[in-house]
Amino acid sequence: MDCAMNTLTKKIIMLALCLILFIDGLGISIVLPLFSEMFLDLHKSILSPSTSIQTRNILYAASLIGFSLGMFIGSPILGELSDKYGRKRILLLSLIGTFVGYCLSGGGVVLKSPFMFLLGRIIDGLTAGSIPIAQAAMNDMSREDKKVGNMGLTLFAVTAGYIIGPLVAKFLSQSNKWANFGLETPFFVTALLSLCSILFLCLFKDQKPQNVDKKINLLTSLASFNVLEKIGDAKIILIALFFYQLGWTLFFQYLPYFLSAADYSKEIAKILSLIGGGMAISFCLLTKTFQKIFTPILGSIISVCIISLSIFMQVLRSESITSIYILSFIASLGYGLGYSFLLVYLSQNVDNTMQGLSMGLAASMSALSSAITALLGSFLVNISGLFTYIVSGFFFVICLMTLFIRMLILTKKCIYSGK
Repeated sequence: MDCAMNTLTKKIIMLALCLILFIDGLGISIVLPLFSEMFLDLHKSILSPSTSIQTRNILYAASLIGFSLGMFIGSPILGELSDKYGRKRILLLSLIGTFVGYCLSGGGVVLKSPFMFLLGRIIDGLTAGSIPIAQAAMNDMSREDKKVGNMGLTLFAVTAGYIIGPLVAKFLSQSNKWANFGLETPFFVTALLSLCSILFLCLFKDQKPQNVDKKINLLTSLASFNVLEKIGDAKIILIALFFYQLGWTLFFQYLPYFLSAADYSKEIAKILSLIGGGMAISFCLLTKTFQKIFTPILGSIISVCIISLSIFMQVLRSESITSIYILSFIASLGYGLGYSFLLVYLSQNVDNTMQGLSMGLAASMSALSSAITALLGSFLVNISGLFTYIVSGFFFVICLMTLFIRMLILTKKCIYSGK
């Protein structure tokens, strides 16, 4: 009986962890379809109609930067805190931050207060480290023969939220169809879901031993870049990954802006959801197959070429919404493959004592790239919405050149070593 209860409790805990991961994926994707209406639409905007387009662009970017920069700073700190005080306490802290952040953002929409909205985005970003902590908690409570399957379950939960988020945003924000619904509704619904996760988490018994003697560096995310030299030649792969993320985040974060400017506002949620679906297919299905066919560096190069061509072709075919659908889906497939290949390639080129450090650096660079491109995009859209696509494509070209440099270095080493 006790064994059955333990099994049931473990399943409930796993469900709670998956719900947390689902909410994180949902939270990241649910807001993007709303930003163009909140800042650019003169009728639905939380800004005064007299607000200049430059100010609107800056606030659009600030909404993206607030979350990304907060995550860049907060995520590694929360990870260290979870090692010291246990997963449950820090997950609760993260979820409470998510609840407060989304309530403030929703309140900012209702009160038409950009300051309150941005404050909510920053708080949500600072406490958005629940994905790696929840994955670590799932790993803590899994048997060795179940770890791979359970990690796959966490990946599915995140990508499911990523796919559903844009559709939920569109459904809940239609004030013309639902009484008392509006742009604020998706934020309050996500806050409610995070509250449900807090209640589920009360069932969770921490499996991670506490390490109260561990010292916490509050500047972890910045200090991590001081140890780049420790991973040797693999830092070239990290540089390639950084430009890869710059290209993708610039494309993805400003895709809603471009679609809105091109009078395709009604298509934003569907295209973002399609991109999420493409990433899910790539992460969950295609990656295992293609990793059997291509080496990590060759797979990375092929993936970058696919994304670059897809983005540059969208510049040429920007007047065709059908082309945008098809090319965005192809780009999302390429992104999922390329990101997986680059992480595997990075892992293969550092020793076992540096695995955690290298993955931490990769995560920090991903968060930093989102903040940089959010700021960069606010200037590029003043030139042209298509200019974000062009610069995004060039970031991928730089990534490709970096990978070729890596191949040349390896080739020279092989020649000099006589292999």
